[in-house]
Amino acid sequence: MFLLILLSFLYVVNCQLEEKVKPERCYGDDKIMDRRCCVFPPFFKRDIARSCGARFALMEIVRDHNVTNLRRANANEDCNYWKCLLNKYGMLDSNDNLNVDNYFSHLDRWLSLNPDFNPALLNARTYCRDLKRYYFPLTPCEFYEFHLCIRGHVNVHCPVFIQSKECMEWKEFYNDCKEYYI
Repeated sequence: MFLLILLSFLYVVNCQLEEKVKPERCYGDDKIMDRRCCVFPPFFKRDIARSCGARFALMEIVRDHNVTNLRRANANEDCNYWKCLLNKYGMLDSNDNLNVDNYFSHLDRWLSLNPDFNPALLNARTYCRDLKRYYFPLTPCEFYEFHLCIRGHVNVHCPVFIQSKECMEWKEFYNDCKEYYI
């Protein structure tokens, strides 16, 4: 009897550990993966980010669609940067950990300015909170991964993207393969 229970348990665990095999069409190449097509407003004001040490680099200007793509040139994984930013936005608790409720309130304010992103961001919040819940409370260093999860989820489900041939290909790629990029 014990052996039967053990084998059943191992079977269930094995089934849960099996990863989906990514189809060849979903590997993407640099031409698709490096495109900046989502018109994704920043979650944090650039002047506040700069005051915490961020520098921005111009990636491209898409004049036909009036879009300027900037990238934070440094500070992505710098714990002091994230601690400064979270502190300026009142998102740290008394132990200098992320106050998730304050962070989500900030995202709610962002959504009020960017309502097209509502379904994507709400799904991202649920998905990423469930994914990271065992690690809560998050330090400013750990916040970066949590925030990256939310940004990545919203980017893959982007509701507002540049209407060019290249970006239509980008959108089709993520529509077809999003389950491998979240």
